[in-house]
Amino acid sequence: MGILTRIFNLFRATTSDLLDKAEDPEKMIKQMISDLEAQKKKAKEQMTEALALQKRLERDTEKEHQEAEKWEQKAILAVQNEKDDLAKEALTRKNEHLRRALDFEKQLEMHQNNADSLKES
Repeated sequence: MGILTRIFNLFRATTSDLLDKAEDPEKMIKQMISDLEAQKKKAKEQMTEALALQKRLERDTEKEHQEAEKWEQKAILAVQNEKDDLAKEALTRKNEHLRRALDFEKQLEMHQNNADSLKES
Protein backbone atom coordinates (compact mmCIF):
# COMPACT_ATOMS: atom_id res chain seq x y z
CA MET A 1 0.00 0.00 0.00
CA GLY A 2 2.87 2.34 0.69
CA ILE A 3 4.09 2.04 -2.89
CA LEU A 4 0.65 2.82 -4.34
CA THR A 5 0.32 5.89 -2.12
CA ARG A 6 3.76 7.11 -3.15
CA ILE A 7 2.96 6.58 -6.86
CA PHE A 8 -0.34 8.41 -6.45
CA ASN A 9 1.38 11.32 -4.65
CA LEU A 10 4.07 11.43 -7.37
CA PHE A 11 1.38 11.52 -10.05
CA ARG A 12 -0.49 14.35 -8.26
CA ALA A 13 2.70 16.35 -7.79
CA THR A 14 3.70 15.93 -11.43
CA THR A 15 0.24 16.91 -12.63
CA SER A 16 0.18 19.93 -10.36
CA ASP A 17 3.63 20.98 -11.56
CA LEU A 18 2.57 20.67 -15.21
CA LEU A 19 -0.53 22.78 -14.58
CA ASP A 20 1.55 25.44 -12.83
CA LYS A 21 3.87 25.60 -15.83
CA ALA A 22 0.95 25.73 -18.26
CA GLU A 23 -0.66 28.70 -16.51
CA ASP A 24 0.67 31.84 -18.11
CA PRO A 25 -0.29 34.83 -15.93
CA GLU A 26 -0.61 37.09 -18.97
CA LYS A 27 -2.98 34.67 -20.71
CA MET A 28 -4.99 34.24 -17.51
CA ILE A 29 -5.40 38.00 -17.11
CA LYS A 30 -6.40 38.40 -20.77
CA GLN A 31 -9.01 35.67 -20.33
CA MET A 32 -10.37 37.32 -17.18
CA ILE A 33 -10.62 40.68 -18.98
CA SER A 34 -12.39 39.01 -21.89
CA ASP A 35 -14.86 37.38 -19.50
CA LEU A 36 -15.52 40.70 -17.74
CA GLU A 37 -16.10 42.48 -21.05
CA ALA A 38 -18.61 39.79 -22.06
CA GLN A 39 -20.43 40.24 -18.74
CA LYS A 40 -20.42 44.02 -19.22
CA LYS A 41 -21.91 43.66 -22.70
CA LYS A 42 -24.61 41.33 -21.38
CA ALA A 43 -25.43 43.76 -18.56
CA LYS A 44 -25.74 46.64 -21.04
CA GLU A 45 -28.13 44.58 -23.17
CA GLN A 46 -30.22 43.78 -20.11
CA MET A 47 -30.35 47.45 -19.14
CA THR A 48 -31.44 48.40 -22.66
CA GLU A 49 -34.22 45.82 -22.54
CA ALA A 50 -35.22 47.00 -19.05
CA LEU A 51 -35.46 50.62 -20.17
CA ALA A 52 -37.52 49.67 -23.22
CA LEU A 53 -39.92 47.71 -21.05
CA GLN A 54 -40.16 50.60 -18.60
CA LYS A 55 -41.05 53.04 -21.39
CA ARG A 56 -43.67 50.64 -22.74
CA LEU A 57 -45.25 50.25 -19.30
CA GLU A 58 -45.31 54.03 -18.84
CA ARG A 59 -47.01 54.49 -22.24
CA ASP A 60 -49.55 51.76 -21.51
CA THR A 61 -50.35 53.27 -18.12
CA GLU A 62 -50.88 56.71 -19.61
CA LYS A 63 -53.03 55.27 -22.39
CA GLU A 64 -55.29 53.52 -19.88
CA HIS A 65 -55.68 56.73 -17.86
CA GLN A 66 -56.63 58.62 -21.04
CA GLU A 67 -59.18 55.96 -21.96
CA ALA A 68 -60.67 56.13 -18.47
CA GLU A 69 -60.99 59.90 -18.82
CA LYS A 70 -62.75 59.50 -22.18
CA TRP A 71 -65.26 57.06 -20.71
CA GLU A 72 -65.87 59.39 -17.79
CA GLN A 73 -66.70 62.20 -20.24
CA LYS A 74 -69.04 59.86 -22.10
CA ALA A 75 -70.76 58.99 -18.83
CA ILE A 76 -71.24 62.67 -18.05
CA LEU A 77 -72.77 63.25 -21.48
CA ALA A 78 -75.06 60.25 -21.05
CA VAL A 79 -76.28 61.53 -17.68
CA GLN A 80 -76.89 64.98 -19.16
CA ASN A 81 -78.96 63.36 -21.91
CA GLU A 82 -80.80 61.26 -19.29
CA LYS A 83 -79.50 57.95 -20.62
CA ASP A 84 -78.63 56.23 -17.38
CA ASP A 85 -78.04 52.81 -18.95
CA LEU A 86 -75.36 54.29 -21.23
CA ALA A 87 -73.85 56.21 -18.31
CA LYS A 88 -73.66 53.00 -16.27
CA GLU A 89 -71.92 51.20 -19.15
CA ALA A 90 -69.50 54.10 -19.63
CA LEU A 91 -68.61 54.09 -15.91
CA THR A 92 -68.08 50.32 -16.03
CA ARG A 93 -65.63 50.76 -18.90
CA LYS A 94 -63.94 53.63 -17.08
CA ASN A 95 -63.40 51.36 -14.08
CA GLU A 96 -61.97 48.64 -16.33
CA HIS A 97 -59.41 51.07 -17.75
CA LEU A 98 -58.54 52.36 -14.29
CA ARG A 99 -58.02 48.79 -13.09
CA ARG A 100 -55.71 48.10 -16.05
CA ALA A 101 -53.84 51.32 -15.36
CA LEU A 102 -53.38 50.26 -11.74
CA ASP A 103 -52.07 46.87 -12.89
CA PHE A 104 -49.58 48.60 -15.20
CA GLU A 105 -48.50 50.90 -12.38
CA LYS A 106 -47.82 47.89 -10.13
CA GLN A 107 -45.82 46.21 -12.90
CA LEU A 108 -43.92 49.44 -13.51
CA GLU A 109 -43.04 49.76 -9.83
CA MET A 110 -41.79 46.16 -9.68
CA HIS A 111 -39.86 46.66 -12.89
CA GLN A 112 -38.26 49.88 -11.62
CA ASN A 113 -37.11 48.05 -8.48
CA ASN A 114 -35.59 45.31 -10.63
CA ALA A 115 -33.94 47.87 -12.92
CA ASP A 116 -32.47 49.69 -9.93
CA SER A 117 -30.95 46.49 -8.58
CA LEU A 118 -29.60 45.69 -12.07
CA LYS A 119 -28.01 49.15 -12.26
CA GLU A 120 -26.33 48.64 -8.89
CA SER A 121 -24.92 45.29 -9.88
